[in-house]
Amino acid sequence: MANTDGAASVTSVTTEAPDLPIACNLTASELRARGDEIASLFDHVLHMRELPDGYSFAFPGETSQAQALLDFIITERACCPFFTFELTFPSPHQAVWLDVRGGVGVKDFVRDTLVAKLAAN
Repeated sequence: MANTDGAASVTSVTTEAPDLPIACNLTASELRARGDEIASLFDHVLHMRELPDGYSFAFPGETSQAQALLDFIITERACCPFFTFELTFPSPHQAVWLDVRGGVGVKDFVRDTLVAKLAAN
C-alpha cells in the first residue's frame, strides 16, 4: 500500500494478547449447550502441550477435523474475545494443532476448563 507521498507503508499487526476481561457473553443455557459441543470436539485431542500464555492441542489431521476446529474458533471469537487462536498444519499433515492463548489469566482459565476436562477423561 502506498501513502500520499508515494512511499510504501506497512501496517503493523501485533501478536501481543490484550488484557481483556475473562468473561463469556453467553447465557447460562447457551453456555451449557456450548460446553457439550466443546467437549465433543476436545474428545479428539491426540496431544497437548503447555505454552507460556496458554495451551496447544493436537487433533487428527483430517479435513473434517480442521473444519470443526475452524468452526470452533469462529464461534468462540463471538462470545469470548479474550482468546487468541492459532491453527497450525505441520507437514506431513497428520495432525492439526490448535493454540489457545491470551493475556493475563487466560492460561489459568484454559487449564481449569479445557485441560481439566481432558485430564478427567
